[in-house]
Amino acid sequence: MENSGSGIFRFLKIQSDDPRVIRQSRLVQVLVGLIILGALRGILISLSDMTTGELSALDILVFSGQIGALLIFTGLTLYLLHRGRFLIALNLCFIILNLILYSLLISTEGAGPFHLLMLVSVFSIAALQSIRISAIYLVVIMAAVSYFYVFIQPNDVESAISFIQVSLLLTAPSWFFANDLRRSRDRAQELAQTLETTVNNLDKRANQLEQIAEVGRVATSSLDQEKLVRNSVKLIQSQFGFYHVSLYLMTPDGNRLVLQEAIGDMGHFDALKGEKTTVGQVSIVGWVAMNRQARIALDVGDAPYYFENPKLPDTHSEIALPLLARGRLLGVLDIQSRESGAFQSEDMPVFQVMADQIAVGIDNARLFEDISEQAKQLTELQNITNLMSQQANIKNALNVVAKRAISLFRADGGGVVLYRPDKDVLEYVISLTPDDPRLGQTLKIGEGISGQVFDENKTMMIEDYDHWSGRAKHFARSNVHTIVAVPLRRQNEPIGVFTLTRSWAGEPFKPEEIQIAELLASQISAVVLNNQLVEETRRLIRRERSVNQAAAEIRRSLDAKTILDTMTNELGDLLGNRIVKAHLYPQQDVYSEEKETL
Repeated sequence: MENSGSGIFRFLKIQSDDPRVIRQSRLVQVLVGLIILGALRGILISLSDMTTGELSALDILVFSGQIGALLIFTGLTLYLLHRGRFLIALNLCFIILNLILYSLLISTEGAGPFHLLMLVSVFSIAALQSIRISAIYLVVIMAAVSYFYVFIQPNDVESAISFIQVSLLLTAPSWFFANDLRRSRDRAQELAQTLETTVNNLDKRANQLEQIAEVGRVATSSLDQEKLVRNSVKLIQSQFGFYHVSLYLMTPDGNRLVLQEAIGDMGHFDALKGEKTTVGQVSIVGWVAMNRQARIALDVGDAPYYFENPKLPDTHSEIALPLLARGRLLGVLDIQSRESGAFQSEDMPVFQVMADQIAVGIDNARLFEDISEQAKQLTELQNITNLMSQQANIKNALNVVAKRAISLFRADGGGVVLYRPDKDVLEYVISLTPDDPRLGQTLKIGEGISGQVFDENKTMMIEDYDHWSGRAKHFARSNVHTIVAVPLRRQNEPIGVFTLTRSWAGEPFKPEEIQIAELLASQISAVVLNNQLVEETRRLIRRERSVNQAAAEIRRSLDAKTILDTMTNELGDLLGNRIVKAHLYPQQDVYSEEKETL
């Protein structure tokens, strides 16, 4: 019994996703129930009239046919409603119902209200379907009932005319109200659809914001750029179910984008990593990088900037978003879908929020990396300063710089040139690389980058040294791409130049690295000056010692020649191994000359 009851309830369930069809089908089910009750009442009335006399075989056949037709009508109508065939069920319902009512009208010889019940179908069709179909029902019903009164009944023309009048009087207002009802119903349906669309959009937007918040949490939860990018791209692909998600980062020169991470619904696209896209290239990613604006391709086949990637053949729509932080373009986030029109214009601000969160995370990771690197550089700078101060001479101190500066600045070359005032040239005294052929070579003031930095007394960086016209002639074949030169100063006066070089392109020295280089240059200057002061002090001590020794020798000797020899030797040593001669004239000659003068 329980299974049969549940089967009946399942049979009465309407299989449709349209709420309007379900409501109208429920109304027809109620109408069918009322019609069945009315038809059963009419059948019972006719049966009671038949039982007053003797039932004939024809009477039993008619009664059985009416019951069978009623069952067939009920089952077929409910089945069509169950399958969601509302209009077919509605028309079938009223056609069969009108046939049953017409047969009852004939069998009762017009005694019951069956002809008026037939008008129910006219009113219902007008309200549920259309007035035109309702008019067809009205014409057919009036014709059938008039035929009954004129030809089946004994020429009852008055009843036929009366039925037509009543039908028209009842139908005209029903059509008017049905038209208003249908317009109100259509308007209500439009409002319901608008409301449903709005609710669905709000639900979609709420889900997107929830997923974007999760992406933002992941993007700001790590200070490791590689890990942050990988986790963010993976989460976007898994949360939204996109065909392919990739993230490009801008190269330091700002001219190209490098694919950092790519994930699709089939997993990681490791084969695509490292691919480069030029800013402004004919592709959506290149366009976004050039214009710093998001762009959507509803159908990539019609997009003017779409670049067809043979490794992604199922892409049908695409959205690319700039990664902006502190006014700088860090890269581009590219999302692709298998479906055309998967991205709408109203989705752009929401996805841009997600891209901005990723950009902030990348920027924070880079800032942390720069700060950590700068802290390491400052610590290493202090270590270099301490080691230089412990050396016995300037050569050893500069060798410390040569050994430690390579790793400190991630450079692969460079050196120190010092000014030689006696020759008015700059001499290459130390190199950061062993066996450098430039050691001992000299530059004129203003020659090459070192000469210009010395002459202008300010730091200079050349990012494309290979094509710089100011290179010194005998350094023209140096394997250098980026070079920074910092002046060594004594009381703001240049005494030399400290240089750092990189042989690879695309990685110029950062402002923070140049600041560290200037700090190291000031330490080198201090060492050079200290060494010069020490040498000057030693020279003065040697001179004073020589003078004292000469004076002592002169005081101990009574021989004039010995005194002169001692004096000339010591003076020669003091003057830098110069030859000094002294002449002693005889006294009479001097006297004779004086006498002649007088």
